[in-house]
Amino acid sequence: MLALQRNINFDDIGVIVVNDGEESRLPDELFKDYPFEVTNLTIQHAGVSGARNAGIDASAEDSEWVMICDFDDTFLSVNAVHVLLTAAQDDSKVMYWSHFMEEIATKDGKMIYHTHGRDYIFIHGKMFRNDWLTKENLRFNPKLTLHEDVFFNTLTQAVADDEAIGEIQGSIYLWCWNPQSVSRQYDNWIIKTYNHQIRQRISIAEELIKRELWDALDLTIVKTLIDGYYDFQQETWHTQELSKDYRIAERWYCTFMHQYWDYYKKIEPKKIAAMAKIARTYRVEQGTLMMECVTYRDFLLHMNNDVKPFPKSEWNL
Repeated sequence: MLALQRNINFDDIGVIVVNDGEESRLPDELFKDYPFEVTNLTIQHAGVSGARNAGIDASAEDSEWVMICDFDDTFLSVNAVHVLLTAAQDDSKVMYWSHFMEEIATKDGKMIYHTHGRDYIFIHGKMFRNDWLTKENLRFNPKLTLHEDVFFNTLTQAVADDEAIGEIQGSIYLWCWNPQSVSRQYDNWIIKTYNHQIRQRISIAEELIKRELWDALDLTIVKTLIDGYYDFQQETWHTQELSKDYRIAERWYCTFMHQYWDYYKKIEPKKIAAMAKIARTYRVEQGTLMMECVTYRDFLLHMNNDVKPFPKSEWNL
């Protein structure tokens, strides 16, 4: 789709293909006929976060902006890059969010499409000013192999001034259906990858503490605890098949809670209540609020009294 883009000068853009390991390297011949420059970069196997960091580092040498695209995704229209380049002319912005569409395969084989607005979970449809990323030392955490986008998005949003974050209306990026993706393989992928989610939350919390971004830290702690409260009450999590996954996830939740409980106790109750209201409203709107069989307070007491956290030696961070 990039080669079909209209209303742009191809000299203004370039593509860096990052091959994560020599065994995955694509032949140079694949890229020789494109109307823009393609750098076919191969690194030692470093995982998704390491590969993205390598791409950012390589682009920082001569590119003003950088956008990360997964190999199996595409732009939605032939004017998508024109829209991005037009927005990039605003010198006051250091990053842009755009809407994107997600392609989803239903059980009967049909494709449906869901539009994401200002989303902080995925890297899709976002672009960043390179000199700002370098100045602020903003990179993916190389130890994260799942939920790595949330770490990067949360950190960049916390560091940037609100007025320096631009939003592009309309969807320009398509997250294509890939049945091999981890988030597509499991009906209950959140609980099955909950350890990765908490490791990501711990990583971002530690980074926010180091940078003294206290408001963002409060949001991360409260959001993690309240989201977990609703996650663990989902009816689909309370099955015999998921009983082992459930117990492991409880321990990871408990691990986060114990690590940041002293910070949590200092957050104003009104602030916690406001965030809880937002979280509950979102669940209602999404149709995922299944049941509230225990109060938030009793849930936290259960996690504190009845669940054993993982020791730091098992965090792998």
